[in-house]
Amino acid sequence: KVTDLKLDGNFYYYKKKGVFIDTYLGGGHYTNWYYRFNKAKAQKKYAKGKEADYDYNGNGKIDTTYYKYSSTKNTQITKSAFSKGVKSYVGKTSATKVKFRKNTASNRKKYIK
Repeated sequence: KVTDLKLDGNFYYYKKKGVFIDTYLGGGHYTNWYYRFNKAKAQKKYAKGKEADYDYNGNGKIDTTYYKYSSTKNTQITKSAFSKGVKSYVGKTSATKVKFRKNTASNRKKYIK
């Protein structure tokens, strides 16, 4: 049961894998952070993002996609290393988009098992 989330964008999870994706949006870029639960604590592990920058003259937009691994710090990795790492977590399971509901007593009784 997740009780506190700071969501900026969409939220996805992988059923029965203990992995979820939280999207950070801001400042012309986005990042999809992949978290994995370890002993009831969520640990940020992988990230895929895109940054939008403009050249100094404001003439063009440059989109840069990046991939990161986070153990104690964010380390830039290759796309193939990112794909391999995420696949080791989730296998062939597809991500499911979370549908949020109002936090009412009747909804808690109905949806939280």
